[in-house]
Amino acid sequence: MKKGTKDYGSVVECVTVDGDTVWMAISDWVISCLTVTDEIAGSILTGDIGPFHVT
Repeated sequence: MKKGTKDYGSVVECVTVDGDTVWMAISDWVISCLTVTDEIAGSILTGDIGPFHVT
């Protein structure tokens, strides 16, 4: 590599790895939220829990 030139390959690799890490964290969070929502909805439909009363 010539002096004064940048190696953009390593920059792209770093961004890709960081993006994959962020996506894994976000997807796990979304899956957790959907799982909790599904459990609550199922319990409401079967009558295990009633309406939420906020006072």
